Amino acid sequence: MRTASPLAIVGAGPAGLTAAIAARRLGLDVAVFERASSFRRVGGGLLFHSNGQRVLDALGILEDARSRLLLCWEIGVELPNGRRLSTADYRTLDVPYNLAAVFLRADLQEYLLGAARDLGVDVRFGHDCLAVDLLDGGARLRFEGGAEHLAAVVIGADGLGSAVRASLGLASSPRAVGEAYLRGVAPVHLQSDAMREIWGPDGRRFGLAPLPNHQTYFFCSVPIGEWAVIRRERLRDWLDGWRGYGADVRRVLAAVPSWEDVNYDELREIVLDRWHRPPVFLVGDAAHAMTPNLGQGANSALVDALVLVRLLAPLLRDTAVADAHAASATPDLPAEPTTMTDAPAALTRASQRPAGSPAPESRPESTHSARRLPDLAELDAVGREYERVRKPFVTRVQTTSRQIGWLASLRARPARLARDLLVTTLDCVPALRRRALLLGAGYNLADESYFARLAP
Repeated sequence: MRTASPLAIVGAGPAGLTAAIAARRLGLDVAVFERASSFRRVGGGLLFHSNGQRVLDALGILEDARSRLLLCWEIGVELPNGRRLSTADYRTLDVPYNLAAVFLRADLQEYLLGAARDLGVDVRFGHDCLAVDLLDGGARLRFEGGAEHLAAVVIGADGLGSAVRASLGLASSPRAVGEAYLRGVAPVHLQSDAMREIWGPDGRRFGLAPLPNHQTYFFCSVPIGEWAVIRRERLRDWLDGWRGYGADVRRVLAAVPSWEDVNYDELREIVLDRWHRPPVFLVGDAAHAMTPNLGQGANSALVDALVLVRLLAPLLRDTAVADAHAASATPDLPAEPTTMTDAPAALTRASQRPAGSPAPESRPESTHSARRLPDLAELDAVGREYERVRKPFVTRVQTTSRQIGWLASLRARPARLARDLLVTTLDCVPALRRRALLLGAGYNLADESYFARLAP
């Protein structure tokens, strides 16, 4: 079976769904393909910064999302004895949404999925994309089970192990960082409304953040590759090892309802020279997976999606599926069309749809003549502009986040003392503190024009 759409997105995580919502707001037809058969509720949380909130605001869905967030003004780094090394107080920044919050990943995905479906986005679960073939005038997605999908443009939002990235031949392999973490939620309310991260003398870290409904999100270090054995055979000893990290840490760990539901992750990075090979583009972890030390992974992915779709929209806005049902039922489409318009039930221009208006749920077969789709030069120009806007900032975030992780993991006493002095000193220099806050909040001057509110 073969289907078609002007824009195809691989991956229904936050980045993929954000791209789909933006596409519909801009009047584009889009299909989203997700490997999983459904979303599974997991215990991971996402730190939601100014730039992530601005993306939802641009999509017109931020206000409805606020009930799922608990907003925090500051993020503190402490030692187990309570000594504060630094405080990131976002109230001092003159930027929109100068605050932070934790969004449970499952809540964010469910919310974005609902918003996408409300706009008529076609989200297809159980579609494991194996490869993307570059054609003359488009691309073909191939899925496990033999299904195929033709598209004028493909966005790979399929994460760290991206099949889309592998298909492009972009030289990269996930780089191990040498750290692993647990992420979970405990049904306990702490008195402090601040997010906190505790750096221990043994190189371990423990993070705490408040959630709605008297819950607390936490993350903590765990030895690489050992969590399954720890959970089965020595959980009590492992829990006892956190006693020196304070009463709040002990309360949270004691309240975890099921250690089976806690997420285990080994940190990896992706660094690419290019994020596109027309007509295919990468966003989020597929392009630049990063360590979580600045909490910018998901936020950066959302901004990627918004910026890229806004750049693509002028080229794709009048492109539509001539007859999706006919495309699905037509077994004899050319296997290697020289242009996408050579496939009789594939992609055509629906030139009478007003620019910027949402694409209808379905339409009769177009009577308009098929026109040329964006050529590779046009799409390459989009890719170069996308990378000009996003890549320098993301590279700074990746580098700084990696450096923070290295500092936090120091164990030798002289090195830790020097680190603590450095961090507290930098926190007292206004210019340096402001620069660090802007980076953490995701402020990138090149992004500014892309946050304008999209028409409903």
